[in-house]
Amino acid sequence: MYDGLGEPSLLGDWYRELDNIFELLNCLEKMQVDQTAFYLKGKAGLWWSKDKVTLREDYKETGEAYIPWLNFNMLLRNTFVPEHIHSRMWAEFDSFKISEKMTVEEYHNRFMELSKYVSDLNMGNEILVMRFERGLSTEINKRLVA
Repeated sequence: MYDGLGEPSLLGDWYRELDNIFELLNCLEKMQVDQTAFYLKGKAGLWWSKDKVTLREDYKETGEAYIPWLNFNMLLRNTFVPEHIHSRMWAEFDSFKISEKMTVEEYHNRFMELSKYVSDLNMGNEILVMRFERGLSTEINKRLVA
């Protein structure tokens, strides 16, 4: 369930859980938003109840027969993750580097956590890998090259 409250990372975790369920069940994309609506409660449920007709009409005007899943995810993020938090997380992701006290595993885990906040920018894996390597220390990078 998603209620529109709590840490922004909860929304990303919730997306991934639903993505896994949709993949497991071979759920058609045109059905995913309607299936998801069942899992909205509280503030998020009220938002959907109030805005779903308008949102669906907006997509019909663009020629879409349904709200695409990725677009729905962005609508939720834009509604329930304040821009200042998204901006702060993007800035942290962009400048994140491994510290002397950090293991590579700890760096990787935090990197992946921060990357959740930039997933809507459609970064390819190659760009993420380059960004990951940029945050490693010179010593570790030398070992990777070797």
